Amino acid sequence: MKRVICSLLVIIFIFIPLGCSKKNVKPSLYYYTNILAKHVKEEPSYKVSVTEKNFYKNKLLTKEDSDSLKGFISSLKGNNFITVPKEGLPQIKYRMTVTFPKEKYVINLYNERLVTVHPYDGTYDMDYLDISKLPDSYNLYKICEYIFNGS
Repeated sequence: MKRVICSLLVIIFIFIPLGCSKKNVKPSLYYYTNILAKHVKEEPSYKVSVTEKNFYKNKLLTKEDSDSLKGFISSLKGNNFITVPKEGLPQIKYRMTVTFPKEKYVINLYNERLVTVHPYDGTYDMDYLDISKLPDSYNLYKICEYIFNGS
């Protein structure tokens, strides 16, 4: 009986890591951004808060400021989506949290060029975006700079 139990335990411990090692492949570079865009378009109400990461100041955006997210999403094109930057990710300057009734999305703003989008509990890697060519009125980093610094 002990041999049977030991054999089963050995088999279980051999096959469990094999099942967990399968890496999920993200369907597209814009997977999470596409889902976020769908929620922003379809949900009548959602909350957007921004945290300034150096001093951990947090602000809940007004409806008018939250509407800038719609403009940001609508101004994105296919060439804004990039692969993981080779030089690595810089420190996050602002974290924007978009809360819907059933889901929560995070937009990390690193600088005027680099942004990542992902759900609070996502399965795949984040979406990486180069927003350097977006107009200032739709550049979320510049909007956050204005909200916190007034300039």
